[in-house]
Amino acid sequence: MITNFVIAWVETWFLDFKVFPGEKKLRYMLATGISERTPLLNAQVDRSGATPDSQRFYSPVSTPDGTGSDEEGDAKSIAENQGDSAGDVQVREYLELGRQVLDQVWHLYSTLDEWKLEEEKPNGDKIFSRTVAKLGKFYRAEGDIDCNTRVLYRELIENMHNSPSWNPTVVELRILQSLADNCEVLYNVVSEAAGGIISPRDFVSLRYHGQRNDILIAVGAAVTHPDAPVTSKYVRGENGPGGYLFQPIGDDRCHFIWIVNTNLKGWIPQYVIDQALSGVMLDYLKRVRERVKAIQ
Repeated sequence: MITNFVIAWVETWFLDFKVFPGEKKLRYMLATGISERTPLLNAQVDRSGATPDSQRFYSPVSTPDGTGSDEEGDAKSIAENQGDSAGDVQVREYLELGRQVLDQVWHLYSTLDEWKLEEEKPNGDKIFSRTVAKLGKFYRAEGDIDCNTRVLYRELIENMHNSPSWNPTVVELRILQSLADNCEVLYNVVSEAAGGIISPRDFVSLRYHGQRNDILIAVGAAVTHPDAPVTSKYVRGENGPGGYLFQPIGDDRCHFIWIVNTNLKGWIPQYVIDQALSGVMLDYLKRVRERVKAIQ
């Protein structure tokens, strides 16, 4: 039952990633600059759970190589067509946050030599792990999917709002606000587990889409939104940076990468989550293949 809950937690918008209210921390990081030797994630949090929730602040930083992105489509954003109202400033900060998180995830993807192979299946599916100071362990699942890359991307990302119809762990998923062609704020709820011992969780996430070379990418970050305040009905979930990457292998095959860093709140020890994640991610690759067969 714990494993089922972990699947629900990390699937339903992979990387809730807490920032200062109003994303003021982001503006500080961008203004002060980060050297190439700065750790990937300049976080003041111990993922062991010892740090109070009020101090769990993370901030995106630029990738060491300064690689530019191909996601310039967000130039069509609402903010760039309006004045400098408080709402417009917030939209621009959301978009900048999305770009920075995409840079972060791209760096995690690009530095394969820093990952340790944990498990490899006969079909070629692999699980890697690495540890980042203050954030704990990251997991990376990779596998080849017999599906056109854009079809797979459309089903898992663009049609994610349909996931409750085929994924019973997702109770609700909706768009709170569309910010640009490649950026929106999502709200989602995952079901309870262990016969109600583990209560449902909800998430408010910034989702950001981009592309590097021929690889399609979807990342996100936890944000606040006036249409989804924290309530007593659900525990507000928290994950670290991660994302989905879709790399074409010919016309009808895709190399799928999923990067996860999660910290379940509550009574479940983090080491239990760490031990379960490899199996969870391999199961998800299997579920993706089943979904592909259903839509083809």
